[in-house]
Amino acid sequence: MNIEVFGPQHVDGLGAFAAEMGPGELAVIKEDIGDPDARAKWAADGRHCRWVALDRGEVVGFGALIPLAGWSSHVGEIRVVTRPSHRRRGLGTAMAGHLLGRAIVGGLAKVTVEVVAGDAGTLGLFEQMGFRPEAQLADHIRDRNGRSRDLVLLAHDVEQVRASLDSTSAADSLYH
Repeated sequence: MNIEVFGPQHVDGLGAFAAEMGPGELAVIKEDIGDPDARAKWAADGRHCRWVALDRGEVVGFGALIPLAGWSSHVGEIRVVTRPSHRRRGLGTAMAGHLLGRAIVGGLAKVTVEVVAGDAGTLGLFEQMGFRPEAQLADHIRDRNGRSRDLVLLAHDVEQVRASLDSTSAADSLYH
């Protein structure tokens, strides 16, 4: 399994990935990865904020670290989705860890992720990585059956991790 920066060579593979996923599964991305024009634009933008996980050349996961703008320009938002056949095998954890590492290296101070309340597996994954709940928004999203669900916003203090790494030789392996 490889995690690579999303580029022109992944545009069609990401389209096939999107076509196999349900709308509820893709909702966490907040962007239409099924739109060929959007995929082409991302592949050409050069900011390296989107990645794909590949298994024998096939896209099996998609992740993004989206930097926010304006007064929140020090914050990034993580979004991850994996193919159902590759879940519970560590792929989501690997992708989330990769994105968190990119946030540390990229100079962000804080990273957030949104999770459906009650999704114990996903909440546990991010809490083990050092994310902490900051807000729960009541009836903020609708599941694929149209039922309102609460959304939990988790955050990670990346600046604190970076400061800790800067005081050790571990920083050298991340920055170079």
